[in-house]
Amino acid sequence: MKAHRFSIPLRLACLGILLISTPALAQPYAGVGLGLAVQSVKCAAGSSCRDNDGGVKLLAGYQVDTAWSAELAYMRPLRYFTTSDSNGAQTWGGRYDVKVVGVSTGYSFATENGQKWQARLGLAQVRASFASTTAGVSNASANSVQPLIGFGTRKNLNSDLMVRLDVDVTRSKVLNSSDIFGLVSMSLQQRF
Repeated sequence: MKAHRFSIPLRLACLGILLISTPALAQPYAGVGLGLAVQSVKCAAGSSCRDNDGGVKLLAGYQVDTAWSAELAYMRPLRYFTTSDSNGAQTWGGRYDVKVVGVSTGYSFATENGQKWQARLGLAQVRASFASTTAGVSNASANSVQPLIGFGTRKNLNSDLMVRLDVDVTRSKVLNSSDIFGLVSMSLQQRF
């Protein structure tokens, strides 16, 4: 059985999270969220394609101080997207699936009315796969390292529990296609 491998930049970023966090400053947290996953897909004329689905987000991180944090997140659609394309002579279709493991640095700030916001920037290991539903058209998959951008708002329920509304955006690549993947999610985050 082949072991799943992360790219070297993602390994270094994960190591950086561990080194930045000192017990005196760090406050670890974890969370889970659900939302809407959206994928830009090609869709041949006259075909039916699905470019959105429910999505899930699992996250873990460290709040280094009141402003800065480091976060590891796993995101994916609950099912899959559907896509189709044509070369003029043949039209084909299939399922398009995306799995994202991302590491990011976050900066939190509050507006004058007290609303808490966070912006995040990082890297994502993105696995995109195409499963053909057309005879004679091959399946394909690809791993790539892509930029990861996130933005969201926060609301404390108590000293340890928080509700988050986040938008995360990266790219997925498979075959000759490179398209935007995004997840809008509401998460419950627990501090430890």
